[in-house]
Amino acid sequence: ISGTVPPNPGPPDLLPGSDTGFSNTDNLTNATSPQFTGEALPGGGAVSLYSNINGLIGSGPTDANGFWTITAGGLSDGVHNITVRQGTSPDSDPLVVTIDYTPPPAPNVPDLFAASDSGTSNTDNLTNVTTPSFTVVSQAGNRVELLADTTVVASLISTGTNTLVSSALTDGNRSIAARCVDPAGNIGTPSGVLPVTIDTLPASYPLNMRITAATDTGASNADNVTNNI
Repeated sequence: ISGTVPPNPGPPDLLPGSDTGFSNTDNLTNATSPQFTGEALPGGGAVSLYSNINGLIGSGPTDANGFWTITAGGLSDGVHNITVRQGTSPDSDPLVVTIDYTPPPAPNVPDLFAASDSGTSNTDNLTNVTTPSFTVVSQAGNRVELLADTTVVASLISTGTNTLVSSALTDGNRSIAARCVDPAGNIGTPSGVLPVTIDTLPASYPLNMRITAATDTGASNADNVTNNI
């Protein structure tokens, strides 16, 4: 019987398809069943995947070349050291993975820029500007998205107080809101709604407009000829 300790497997790697959010290489994810892959000793048998927080989170076979893929389960929110063990081998070097299932807080209700609020008032949210600008206050580091009737019309990475310029909006009443998406890909609850009316149609004039009979002087009070000035 040999007392030789098997070599430790190579460190695990989080598959890009399980690395959600802004980047698929940052090991920050909201995946509930993330997949990991790696390489162990060919012919050395199955491997087991461990978290320093949750313990055993998955196991599976290796192929003829020692490669393996495991779908993990039971991972809680937090920063995990993920390691692999093959039989009685020592643990692999850890892969640090952050699991984040918590959605970001809602931003403030968007506010239409005064410069985008055209017409007789710059505070009535009635405008003929089809690509209006809005101020949105939200948690820095998240992606903040501007919504018009639930459709995303602008987005950027929040610095706290943000200016978002909408893509072209058609005429009509619009419900403007905002929401945040965190780096792990969690989508937050939308803000309250700002009602905005887009109106690019020219003012209409009454048809058959005429002066009143009392001010229609001369031989006829219905010929629209008058000396009243």
